Amino acid sequence: MGDYLRQISAQAGLRFEQVNNVIMVSRSEKDEVINTPVVDLAVQMRKITGQVMASEDNTPLPGVNITVQGTTLGVISDNEGRFSIDVPESATLVFSFVGYLTEAVTITGQTVLNISMIPDVKSLNEVVVIGYGSVKKPDLTGAVSTISSQQIDKIPTLSVANILQGKAAGVDVVSNTGEPGGGVTIRIRGTSTLNGGSSPLFIVDGVPLQTDGVTSLNMGGSALNPLADMDPSDIESIQVLKDAASAAIYGSRAANGVVIVTTKRGKAGKPTLNINSTIGVSKIANKIGVLNARQFRDFMFDKDMNNGGAPGAAGVDSLAGSNSGDTDFQDAMFRQALTKKFDAKISGGTDKLRYMISTGFLDQDGIVIKTNLKRINTRINVDYQAYENLKIGSNFSYTRSTNTRTDQGSNIKGVVSIPSIYPIFLSDGTYNVAPNDKLNPVAYANLIKNQAITNRFLGSEYFEWTPIKGLIAKSSFSVDYSDIIENVFRNKLTYIPKSTDHKAQYRGNKSLSWLTEKLTFFIH
Repeated sequence: MGDYLRQISAQAGLRFEQVNNVIMVSRSEKDEVINTPVVDLAVQMRKITGQVMASEDNTPLPGVNITVQGTTLGVISDNEGRFSIDVPESATLVFSFVGYLTEAVTITGQTVLNISMIPDVKSLNEVVVIGYGSVKKPDLTGAVSTISSQQIDKIPTLSVANILQGKAAGVDVVSNTGEPGGGVTIRIRGTSTLNGGSSPLFIVDGVPLQTDGVTSLNMGGSALNPLADMDPSDIESIQVLKDAASAAIYGSRAANGVVIVTTKRGKAGKPTLNINSTIGVSKIANKIGVLNARQFRDFMFDKDMNNGGAPGAAGVDSLAGSNSGDTDFQDAMFRQALTKKFDAKISGGTDKLRYMISTGFLDQDGIVIKTNLKRINTRINVDYQAYENLKIGSNFSYTRSTNTRTDQGSNIKGVVSIPSIYPIFLSDGTYNVAPNDKLNPVAYANLIKNQAITNRFLGSEYFEWTPIKGLIAKSSFSVDYSDIIENVFRNKLTYIPKSTDHKAQYRGNKSLSWLTEKLTFFIH
């Protein structure tokens, strides 16, 4: 333990004192140089001293990290902002401190260097949306995670749910089937017992999303994804409210947390047109190792012999026609899936009127055969500053999606559980649907039609009145309308036993919800 403390003391400028089982930590009276000898000793070194100050009031900045770019050499400024460091000739010193812009200075012969660091105003003024209002990030006390448009643009994803994966602490996102547009489970800090659910409340531009109507259509064995209707390129930011203080404004609906999605708005200036086109290929990362036909027969033969039975008693006689295959069901079920995406946006406006109009098209194949998602989406956002203290606006979006799925999540279990001795087709060219009651996943994927068509409209109108600076009165009306039609047709060959009545299923669900906020006051 003593050796570890001495190493930490040398690198961090700290002093440790141990009395029995208590270790006391204090700042060393001298500056300690973080000096890992990775620089060639033959290089001529120069001692640089100086002081780091805050540009706004010229006060010393203690604790500033000062490192030599490209090396592990570094020091930390003391309580008076002073530092001393040995650097190679023509080295570049990098000064970094939380809340300030990073400074990089190249040494050109000087031995004294005084730095004035500039506050990172953009970082300090970053606004976080919580409930009806918003606060600056330094004033935020609740547990809120923010994902900005810059982060979203760097994520090559087609789903809003995937954006949350790994980007917000305490948020778990699990895909239920892996199919395009398939259901997802999103949990924020575990599962709440209130209302017996686990899904958070989703708010898009002030409109609470209705998820019950979307996820209740489950005839094909897998629910739909309520976030699949959104184009990630339309999103400006995502706020995840994780604690009771942040989400209290929404009441019991926020028992499992709140996800607030804010879409992009127009900015004053000349019209700007952005067109993006993407094409990609996805495939399964790794196949699961399974026995081939010969290995399976040998295994079953040994099993029967060890159990005192006759060879072939398990129905794996190589002479049996229905057992004469050597099938790789993983190759038959999985494919290289092609994805095509196109979106276009035009935005602009004046000091009074600003607009953003977008449209997009997505055609995404799943890595499992017979799975696909086609989506067409349109969005219009308009803001109008009618008077100096009165602002009105509209947000409208329409999405039509066609989700083609396979039964029971493609029966992926059958891909690895059905023995490879069974061929996909029988000798007469028909599907070998259920050899020895083992469901053939390829047959089921091709013989069962499972399709859901969704039309969804989100819209809101609002006005904001600012009677005095900092106080905003807001009134709004929003609506969420969805029309989902799902049809499932099962070929008669898929029924076991064969005497089962054959049927097709056609089912629809229309959902309409609206929210009126007559007058809400909040501080901005």
